[in-house]
Amino acid sequence: MPSRTRRTQYAVTATLLLVLGVLLLGLYRVSSGTENHAYSSSPDAPTSFKLTAGEEYHLSVPGGVEALKKRAADVTTAQCEWSINGSATQALVVSAEGEDTKATNVVGSFVSPFTGALHIDCVGWGPVFVDDADNTKPDYALGFLIAATIVLTLGVALAMSAGWQAMQARAESGPTSEDDEVQRFVDVDVVDGADVEIVSGDRGDVGS
Repeated sequence: MPSRTRRTQYAVTATLLLVLGVLLLGLYRVSSGTENHAYSSSPDAPTSFKLTAGEEYHLSVPGGVEALKKRAADVTTAQCEWSINGSATQALVVSAEGEDTKATNVVGSFVSPFTGALHIDCVGWGPVFVDDADNTKPDYALGFLIAATIVLTLGVALAMSAGWQAMQARAESGPTSEDDEVQRFVDVDVVDGADVEIVSGDRGDVGS
């Protein structure tokens, strides 16, 4: 059984881990609200995406196909166009995911027809995202979320362990016996009878 000092250390460490986990969750919420991804909490679609000709990419909208269906948009046929720096638009060949997709946000895929910063519009789909574009920033929000999950899990486990060890220590120590209680008339020699327990009437004899 760990000593009382060790149990205290466990409790302090668990508290620090829980506080750190809450802070990481706060950073996740802040970061998620500022990132330009379809899966972010409050995303704003970028005006263009840096792509490479011949490479495959994916189009996404927040909520994916289910969100498009709620807007009565056509999820089986994509009508998309691309342009560069306000130039004339050209048709973009997109393979729609369709209603049976398991993807959360992805609604279609395409092969980039040009290398550069492409602006993409799709009829009825609203703002679209290319979350795997060449210039996509790292997903710090996901990192914060994973770290928070790990830290909170460790903190809760350590707190439960410390609590369980404290309960075991109290159980092993047992209840306070009569011999452990404070007594009066205690001396080397017995005076006026056997030692007896202190009661409320003896308050004047015991210093406060």
